[in-house]
Amino acid sequence: MILTEGPSDRAALTDFFTDLYSMVDEEIEVFFPLLREESLSEDGDVDVHFNGDITSRNGVTPENILPLLLKMFIHPELKKHPAYEYPSSVHEVIHLVDIDGVYLDDDRIIEAEPDETRELPYYDDQNHTVIVRNRDAILRRNQRKLGKTY
Repeated sequence: MILTEGPSDRAALTDFFTDLYSMVDEEIEVFFPLLREESLSEDGDVDVHFNGDITSRNGVTPENILPLLLKMFIHPELKKHPAYEYPSSVHEVIHLVDIDGVYLDDDRIIEAEPDETRELPYYDDQNHTVIVRNRDAILRRNQRKLGKTY
């Protein structure tokens, strides 16, 4: 089971991982559930958003991510396939984590001016910086992704 954050990640990696595992054993079935977030809209409907970066959520750490992934993604995905159950049917879980910007030095993360109109985050390749709306929130997110406290 390979957990990706969005449809483009899934599309880019499906053939590669399917081919790789079929070389190991043709009986292996590779699942690509998308990490997603569900929220209530103003009219009471459930909105599903893909590109769910669970590692950016407050309170998520390397120590507690597996129980969250099991509850939110792995068990619901396996319920769609009654013949499979966790852990006996799952050989391995690969979670591809979005780490863009995590390894930037803190001084390379710049807070945008309040009247900034361009789409953010903005990656300034020439100055090797990223411009964001809330610098402190990004610094805390990066520390969580690296397994550090902030």
